[in-house]
Amino acid sequence: MPVPLPPLRPGDRGDAVGALHWTLQAINRVVDRAERDARVFGASTQAVLSKLQQDSVIPVTGEWDDATRDLVTHILSDIGPLTVYGRVTDADGSPVAGASVVATDVDLRTREELGRVTTDSGGDYEIRYAA
Repeated sequence: MPVPLPPLRPGDRGDAVGALHWTLQAINRVVDRAERDARVFGASTQAVLSKLQQDSVIPVTGEWDDATRDLVTHILSDIGPLTVYGRVTDADGSPVAGASVVATDVDLRTREELGRVTTDSGGDYEIRYAA
């Protein structure tokens, strides 16, 4: 998923907050599952951001601001530049939660698993990998 644009603050909810949760998970900063499932910027999201900001010696706001986005974008560039993301839905277009998604690189004679994840409550997934 693309790194969301700031600002995001406590009380915000929706797809941008869901993208923020995926982004934080990609750098091993995990938000409480209830907040992830509800796609809400709550106390857990604020605590994760505050800790990240404190650890990185940038202003501690507890919000998703420009300085934090710049920091996380830099961290992600070191992890792996490639991402596969999307949403799994059923035939009616409803999201499928808990589905397993596997990204695989298939060449003429080889096959390599790039990553494996489970969809969230909104059916969204993200797999990051290096070339």
